[in-house]
Amino acid sequence: MILEKRNSYISKSILSILQTTNTLPKSKPPADQYIISSSVLIIFSIWAIFFYFILGLCYYFNSGILLQDLNVIHLRKQTDIKLFTQEIYRQYSQLSFHCFFSFCIYLIVFLISLFYRNSLTKI
Repeated sequence: MILEKRNSYISKSILSILQTTNTLPKSKPPADQYIISSSVLIIFSIWAIFFYFILGLCYYFNSGILLQDLNVIHLRKQTDIKLFTQEIYRQYSQLSFHCFFSFCIYLIVFLISLFYRNSLTKI
């Protein structure tokens, strides 16, 4: 009888220890995690918007410093200077279009993540 009481006390104390130490730490609610991830996405998209807009302007105005980014390897065989300059200007305008297209994509991503973040903060 005494042995049974002792075992029941031990098992109760072990259970109470397990119940207090086995609790899971409280984590942030999922809405907070989504707010943080959308905020990071907003910051990256703002950076990309500025970067691609400035880069697109530089290509649009045929910046000489960006000449090294053009594909001029296949143009070395070109003997006519007029065709050479036309191809250079065509590549500048093509890269400018790509930069402005990326600018628009990141602007859309920025707006979507901003609206999503605002909808989560209202909840």
